[in-house]
Amino acid sequence: MATITTGAEVARSLLLLRACEALSATETEADVLAAVSELAGTGLDTGSLNTYISQALERAHRRDATAGVADTLQQAIVSRTPVVEHYEAATCYLPSDRLERVGGEWYDAVAGPGGQLTMVMGEVAGDDVAAAGRMSRLRSMVRAYIVDRSESPSALLRRLDAAGHALGEPVRATAVVAVVEPRADGAHRLRWSNAGHPPPVLLHPDGTVESLGGEDPMLGASRSASRHTTSVPLRPGATVLLHTAGLVHRPGRTVDRCFADLHRRLRSARRTRLEDLLEDAVAHVGAGPGRTVAMLAVRLPAEG
Repeated sequence: MATITTGAEVARSLLLLRACEALSATETEADVLAAVSELAGTGLDTGSLNTYISQALERAHRRDATAGVADTLQQAIVSRTPVVEHYEAATCYLPSDRLERVGGEWYDAVAGPGGQLTMVMGEVAGDDVAAAGRMSRLRSMVRAYIVDRSESPSALLRRLDAAGHALGEPVRATAVVAVVEPRADGAHRLRWSNAGHPPPVLLHPDGTVESLGGEDPMLGASRSASRHTTSVPLRPGATVLLHTAGLVHRPGRTVDRCFADLHRRLRSARRTRLEDLLEDAVAHVGAGPGRTVAMLAVRLPAEG
């Protein structure tokens, strides 16, 4: 005899299926409770219901713990905006919308003797807690090398490569090290070395914007990669901007188009405060899936 299924039974089965799927994909305890309220009206036996709830809560707690670790790491590895004498500085960090919310991006600024300021921006491949761990190790080495001795940006990056390969754990990453320093005549200059990272951007006091070239291989690719230090004079009121690829790269657009868009945003950005400039630079961009935006800007005092 054929089994006759009523409309009510079909509806109940569909409701049960949808609620169970909600529990299997749940991310928070609130989601668990919402799914349970649906299951409660399906007539599912108590044992099965308890199993679904237990598994869903375990997943929710595990994801909450991962997010908590990520938040702690983020606070530890992303520097506060540096307060440096003679210069104005500002930073911006927008984590990706992944659960971990932290990845391999970092920035730093270390003041040296005689008004010297070393800026660093780097990015380790990945957008998770593991990438953050590799990045934290690399960042600590960079900070130690900056205060260890006075050397060119390219020499510092060569030491990073040598140390990573000597220890058997080279980290593949992009990075740019830029040094703002006063000269004997009272003017300033910028010296930088770029290991496969998006180029530094120089905002001139007259409103013009340029990207500074001179890109060498990324870190970790070779123990003896050729590296160079390039320099350019800085006028009073000039701004140096370091940023991650997340600020410019967009799917379906050429690299030239992406940087042209960034230059356009910077030319029209507010400049009274550096925080306003960074806010306008990232407007309508923001972070996204697997994409984090980090920026570090330093402005020289205006003439007079």
